[in-house]
Formats: sequence, C-alpha cells, structure tokens
Amino acid sequence: MKTYLRGLLALLAALALLTAACGSDDDGGSSSDTTGGTATQDLTLGGLASELGITPHQLSQILNERLEKSFSAYVNQYRVMEARELIAKEPDRSLLSVCHAAGFNSKSAFNRAFRQVCGETPQQFRHGLGILSGVEK
Repeated sequence: MKTYLRGLLALLAALALLTAACGSDDDGGSSSDTTGGTATQDLTLGGLASELGITPHQLSQILNERLEKSFSAYVNQYRVMEARELIAKEPDRSLLSVCHAAGFNSKSAFNRAFRQVCGETPQQFRHGLGILSGVEK
C-alpha cells in the first residue's frame, strides 16, 4: 500500500510540475510568449524526476501506468494545444514559427504530434478555421 501511495503522490507532483512547465495557468490559457519557445523545450524526464526525488525510470513507469501515456506524449499534448491557440490567434504567423514557439524542435515532429493529438495536420486545422494563408513561410 505504501508503494501505491508513494506512486500516486509522485504522479500528482509530476502532473503539477508538468502542467506548470507546459505553460498552463489557472484560466486554462497559456503563459508562454509568442516570440520564443516555451518552457517545454527544456523539459526532460530526468530533470522532472530529479525535481520529484525519484528516478527517471520510476517517473516513466508512473506516467505509463497511471496515464497510459509516455512522458513525451504527455508533453506533446500540451505543445499541440499551445500551437492550436497560436494558429487561431495569429492567423498570419507561419506554421514553422508556431512550431518553434510551441516547443517543437522540428516541423516533422510538430506535424506528427499534431496529427496524433488532433487527427489532422496543422495546415488542415488552419483551413478548418477558415484561415486561408498565402504561401506558407
């Protein structure tokens, strides 16, 4: 029972730290700026585990068992939500700029994660909003 409680406490602490690091605030909005990347670019499994006082393996196991998601999938979900907000708020912004501002290091990783989370590409999402951009920058 103690192991279960310790795992649950570590999960709750991890979720709180992940949520804060991913830029969510109390309003459900985002606290990242629109010119650079978010705090999720520097977020690592090892760094978060260290903050929690557990091993990266333990944190990974907790996330996989309790959330049924990997660490990267969990973080990418927040990044994609940030990207969706940026696309909607700044329709003239290039998708490459949105990609980097949301914390992705490459456009291919951005497109892959966006499709996994939303079921469509960022470009399809933009068109679905009725935003028809010219040449993609």
